[in-house]
Amino acid sequence: MFNPSADHPNRDAAVDWVPRSLAAFLLLLFLLCRIAGPAFADGNLLLNGEAAAGTGNWPSNWRGVSLSAADTGKIFLWLRRPGGDSELRVELVGPGRAQWIQAVYLPPGWYKLSGQVRTDASTSRVGTALIGIQTADRGRTFLFLPDSANQPWNSATLYFRVGSPGETITVVCQVEGSRSGASFRHLSLYKLSLPPPAFAKRLDLPGVRLDSEKLAISYQEPVGSLWTMIAVMSFFAAISVAGWLTFTRSA
Repeated sequence: MFNPSADHPNRDAAVDWVPRSLAAFLLLLFLLCRIAGPAFADGNLLLNGEAAAGTGNWPSNWRGVSLSAADTGKIFLWLRRPGGDSELRVELVGPGRAQWIQAVYLPPGWYKLSGQVRTDASTSRVGTALIGIQTADRGRTFLFLPDSANQPWNSATLYFRVGSPGETITVVCQVEGSRSGASFRHLSLYKLSLPPPAFAKRLDLPGVRLDSEKLAISYQEPVGSLWTMIAVMSFFAAISVAGWLTFTRSA
């Protein structure tokens, strides 16, 4: 009796190899997506994060606050650019500390806060620009510096976790110093569908000591890009297809 498998011994091997290759490719795809970072569960939770809307000379949903013991002068500016990138700006005409702030209630889970910061380059204006969060229930403030300081606009990113049952978080864009100024733009706050990568530095709010009144954090956002991930996946997909075709032709 004619037995196709006997005449073509490599055919069964090719057929068995296809599901194994597919399983390996799907596993690789999962790992690459995990390394690239978790997906966002919702849209931007900050209202007017692009500072595009407002009335008169004031941006909607944002509030300017002075934290100086002696109010020596501050200027809150909304630099609106229709069709371009609008900015929230703070200028201090003397020693002090001031913030743009926005409060938002967050359910339990992991979040990613990010934005861009530009500080004055003039040596006559000395100050520090930070982005961070304040917790309403315990009055703690967590501020962090931009990831780098060698570009006109520098990105800043913070991963943090909110515990049960949730809490109100105030997003802070702060300038402090003497005759200093800074601008903030592209501010976003996203809830993550998965925890951030294990190698990312994160802030676990429920685990922070209650006596930590202020914490300065500076770190780099996990590297990697969507195009790199797509290129790597395409490369391994091409290898899988080439191997399958080779086994099929040899059969």
